[in-house]
Amino acid sequence: MPHVHRFFIGPGHAPAPADGVGAGLVELPPQEAHHALHVVRIRPDDAVVLFDGCGRELAGRVAEADRRRVSVAVESERQIPPPALRLTLVQAGLHREKSVEELIRRGSEV
Repeated sequence: MPHVHRFFIGPGHAPAPADGVGAGLVELPPQEAHHALHVVRIRPDDAVVLFDGCGRELAGRVAEADRRRVSVAVESERQIPPPALRLTLVQAGLHREKSVEELIRRGSEV
């Protein structure tokens, strides 16, 4: 099964929820388009998932990919419920730079 790449579009970029399947075309923001084109090297008809950071995912296929723009034809949409758990990390004041770096590393792992 091929890997499906995910791209962040932000809450303002996603089209309004559609009635039924297919919400039209969504253009990736410039930074995500650059990443998709030059790092991931997506091509037209590749499957992708767009997410807005608020629990909404749009699955679709790349409709158009040129030098600076990527348009995705949305095929389906789903709402992901927020996680039941909430994690809060509290940090004490640390004086040594090495301790702060270790704290950041371990907090990222969590």
